[in-house]
Amino acid sequence: MDLFANGSSPIYYDDLSLKSASSTALSSTANPSELGFDAVLTATIGSLSPIAITPTGTVDFYEGLTYLGSSPVDASGQANIAISGLGIGPHNITANYSGDVNYAASSGMLVQTVADTTPPTISIVNSNQDTGDGILSQGENTNVDITQLLATFSEDVLDPIGNINPDDVTNPSNYSLILDPAFSATPISIDSIVYNAAGRTATVNLNGGLPLDTGTYQFTIQGTPSIQDDQGNRLDGNGDGTGGDDFTLDFRILPDRLPETGFPPGLLSILPKQSETGLFTDLNLRLIIPKLEKDLAIVGVPLTGSGWEINWLGNNAGYLEGTAFPTWSGNTVITGHVNLKSGLPGHFVNIDQLKYGDQIQIVAWGMVHTYSVIETTILAPTDPEAFEHAEQDILTLITCRTYDLESGSYLHRTMVRAVLVSVTE
Repeated sequence: MDLFANGSSPIYYDDLSLKSASSTALSSTANPSELGFDAVLTATIGSLSPIAITPTGTVDFYEGLTYLGSSPVDASGQANIAISGLGIGPHNITANYSGDVNYAASSGMLVQTVADTTPPTISIVNSNQDTGDGILSQGENTNVDITQLLATFSEDVLDPIGNINPDDVTNPSNYSLILDPAFSATPISIDSIVYNAAGRTATVNLNGGLPLDTGTYQFTIQGTPSIQDDQGNRLDGNGDGTGGDDFTLDFRILPDRLPETGFPPGLLSILPKQSETGLFTDLNLRLIIPKLEKDLAIVGVPLTGSGWEINWLGNNAGYLEGTAFPTWSGNTVITGHVNLKSGLPGHFVNIDQLKYGDQIQIVAWGMVHTYSVIETTILAPTDPEAFEHAEQDILTLITCRTYDLESGSYLHRTMVRAVLVSVTE
């Protein structure tokens, strides 16, 4: 005998309230979820009877006995909540449905696992002395006395007792500083590392406490073997999301004085033989200053431990190594004599006549790069403005001015700055 008319199914009721019994199914958008990122939990309220009424009410979410929050049941019968702040490991999550006039209360549960698979990265590198803005940037030029480099990590990293563990942030073997990496590749001593866990900063003491000489440097923090976090995630040095690669930073220390670009006017000067380290490089580039009717070959002047040796420039313009290469992004600094060794005026003697909007050109590999003057000014010999960092392609010309007979040197420098406006064939 069919107890249910027309073959219908039975309706299940909660024993006490005679409401329809409900079910709560709990799911997560990410399980395991990544430490520090939200996971969205969804409680789906279902009916254990065939009535087609959408549940209403609210869902309270708990992690163990800790209340996480509440969310109303929406028109699709679901309640959602984003959770964060859970520590690494498994967490028992419960969703308690309140019930409504049609449905009885119910609960659902899942185990939400939180993992840390994100590798540490280098947030910033600074120096002591500070270069002025709290950051030693990639490719930066500076003239401060640097005796320490400070690397700040994106998260806390391993610092066991001692400094010989291959993965230890204070192991000197995890760091290197090379002078002139493209040529002599001279290593600079890494003396010790002090790690501040609160600031996640490793202070790298180097060069026996002495300021670094002028030159081009490459600072490296090793990716393999690697500094790592407490979950074994190795350093992501290049920031591609995958650990186990080196972090490298290139920077240059320039002289704290602008080069002396002229000889005494009206006097013949005798030059010694040019040193091997100071030999110029033929760049096959030309500098054209239409207003002054100048067309000069540009040679590369190497940056040595004593600065730039430009006495032998003669009728050439000299690109100062360590600044941006001509026509590349950044600040390119080119110099020329105000007076030649013969005592006669040099090719840069009248660059102070260049005014806003005047053009300067660099001819490189069949292309003409045209720059428009934006500033002509006078600097002190120790003013670092000529070498200031730039992201765009700018050109800076410098030469001496105001010869002082008593000291036998020039008291000022003329600086002309121009910005790239066009590139044509």
